[in-house]
Amino acid sequence: MNTAHRYAQAYRTASVETASPAKLILMLFDGAVRFLHQALAGFDLPAAAARNEAITGNILKSQRIIAELRGSLNLEKGGEVGQTLHRLYSFMDAQLREANLKKDRAPILLTQELLTEVRSGWAQMMQQQPAALAA
Repeated sequence: MNTAHRYAQAYRTASVETASPAKLILMLFDGAVRFLHQALAGFDLPAAAARNEAITGNILKSQRIIAELRGSLNLEKGGEVGQTLHRLYSFMDAQLREANLKKDRAPILLTQELLTEVRSGWAQMMQQQPAALAA
């Protein structure tokens, strides 16, 4: 591992360890979107094995993040919003399972769009209520 890679890894670790819970959720959204972008890029790889590995591996990473987002919901306190997000995350997971099974871009694009919209709403809420979300 080269020095630059070690510094980047140390920075990422420190960022995660010092982030507020609200910021961690934002980082999860960013990671899921990034992995879906990488899965989509995998469709352009010429070698079948590399293509399938890139698509499948990155979809699975996104699915794990979505499962973490779904698991972080407090359905008692979240009320209807929490229930809606739970259903939305379940829908996204189903879309990614289909995309992985059929090696189809469309469900990945849809999930990426939905995640980006939810992430945007989360970021806006963080700006409007920073004190409430900082703890």
